[in-house]
Amino acid sequence: MFLLEATSGSSVKRYVPRKKPLSKLLESAHAVEREFQVIEALGIHTQVPVPKVFCLCTDSSVIRTPFYIMEYLDGRIFLDPGLPV
Repeated sequence: MFLLEATSGSSVKRYVPRKKPLSKLLESAHAVEREFQVIEALGIHTQVPVPKVFCLCTDSSVIRTPFYIMEYLDGRIFLDPGLPV
């Protein structure tokens, strides 16, 4: 995963590009086009907390694979996947 930062004066905006791996994949694996559509629909039509998605690029000549750009959000990392009792 990558992090893009854009600075304008004292304001810094962060973005995350999501792309398919460059290695050989099954056709349905890592469908970033579908992932973009699902996240966009959830953000528009539901109260599900998802990051904003900004653009989808399906032109593989740009970075050799389809990708999309979404906003960066701080999150939590769960080191123990077990649920508390």
